[in-house]
Amino acid sequence: MKHSMGAAITCTGAVIGAGFASGREVVTFFSRYGENAWWLILLSVAVMVLLSCLCMLAARKCAADGCWCALFEADGTGARICTVMLLVLTSGAMVSASGSLMALLWAHRWAYFIGAAGTLITAWALGRRGVRWLGWISTLMTALLFFAVVLAMSRAPEMESARLIPHSADGWAALRAVGYAAMNMTLAIGVVCRCANGGSARRFGWAFGSIMAVLLYTSNALYLRHPEVHSSAFPIVELLRCLGRKGFLVSVAVLYLSVFTTMTATLCALGSAVKRPAAVLILPLLASCAGFSGIVDRLYAPAGLICVLLVFAPLCLTQIQSGTKERLDNLE
Repeated sequence: MKHSMGAAITCTGAVIGAGFASGREVVTFFSRYGENAWWLILLSVAVMVLLSCLCMLAARKCAADGCWCALFEADGTGARICTVMLLVLTSGAMVSASGSLMALLWAHRWAYFIGAAGTLITAWALGRRGVRWLGWISTLMTALLFFAVVLAMSRAPEMESARLIPHSADGWAALRAVGYAAMNMTLAIGVVCRCANGGSARRFGWAFGSIMAVLLYTSNALYLRHPEVHSSAFPIVELLRCLGRKGFLVSVAVLYLSVFTTMTATLCALGSAVKRPAAVLILPLLASCAGFSGIVDRLYAPAGLICVLLVFAPLCLTQIQSGTKERLDNLE
């Protein structure tokens, strides 16, 4: 159980980036739909659990040994290209977010560049050493995020003039929730493969799903209560800013840790596919030019749905065929 919980927390750190911790993703994919956000979250968490367990079982069967590329060795060029593109896109969003956070704290004309480049290099160096340190940082980040959400919920004043006008929760909303789940698990695929050895996939799934459900439900409750921050790039910062400097520093700390854990996980996975260190650093820097909000709002959902078709559907089909072959061999 200890290994399963540790793997679940490490995977949580890979999933929770600046978009999640800031509230931008929660608002974009869930809270904007009002009361329908609750079942959309449940759908998304269920898909994340299923896909994470699928990746873990597949990694054990093919003896991936921490390299996610081994999952698609047979005929998975499209899956590898799709995964690499999403890793580059997300790490670029995290680079942009780290630069923006540094600019919030330091009024210097080079603050953005120093924060972005410094975080990128540090995360790359840590990712090359494995996921052990990532697990410790993820534990701290998860606890701090939960504290920040509860603090904002209990202390941030409600604005009576702001009313939530929910979007209609149609089939597209459900597809977006599924795409969000697939996008997150594609980002965490490298971490899941590294944590595959030892422990029970079922216990891992329950632990990971429970953590994600608690964080998403508490965050959604907060942003349903505060529709006035839905248009902000960093909603949690806006809510905690009213608590003074301490609230502002708590929000920046949790955002930076979430940026760092996701960037470390994505660069670690990217390094398994792109063997040249210079490319691992340059590609995210180029992707960061799209900006943080632009990547989260416009590109995450389509990218996630593409991952469902090109990454997880072939992987699921391979596992079904492998299981059928094993049963036939046993009958013989």
